[in-house]
Amino acid sequence: MRISVDPEQCYGSGDCVHRAPSVFTQVDGLGAVIPGRER
Repeated sequence: MRISVDPEQCYGSGDCVHRAPSVFTQVDGLGAVIPGRER
């Protein structure tokens, strides 16, 4: 599975980080995939 964050759709609520902290983080207030976890 390939995971990505669409910066046009992400509004920085932190929900993805809360639900899957081993995969997601926040950078400059927006969601991001932790390097090495994108697959």
